[in-house]
Amino acid sequence: MQPEDGFLFQPCRYDGTFEAARHPFTLEPVQLPRNETLTAKEVRAVKALLASVASKRAGNLVTMPDGLKASLEFKDLAKQLLVDPRGRMSEPFARFLHALLVAGQWCIRGEEEIVAATSQSVARLPPAEDPRLPADFPPFPRRVVICKTPEEMAKLLGA
Repeated sequence: MQPEDGFLFQPCRYDGTFEAARHPFTLEPVQLPRNETLTAKEVRAVKALLASVASKRAGNLVTMPDGLKASLEFKDLAKQLLVDPRGRMSEPFARFLHALLVAGQWCIRGEEEIVAATSQSVARLPPAEDPRLPADFPPFPRRVVICKTPEEMAKLLGA
């Protein structure tokens, strides 16, 4: 399931409404499904987890116990976090991804059709098709996979 551009963590709390936004590629004004942000408590939990790996971190690059490195990219942790591994998926990296998943009660947007969510998170997906969505907009995932343990996460991610 490892996407080419890394793992995109998002809240996946769509409420069925749309909001004005900019198309992520063309920057044209569009209507996109509204996605709630993480709560302040969830953001603090994610920041605490990232701080706990600070000794293994150099800027936005974190090193796993097995040597695998991953870059962390975000502007606003309440909205999303991109984790991009620099190497092959490993069990320590899958444990790190699962810890992030739990800390923020996120979903991971997979390649095309998989969203991974913790059992505590109730993922609300946007409508499958809507005339307000731009024609060239990537399809939203339609299936939710619940990952309760790091082992389930490793299996899902192919570690």
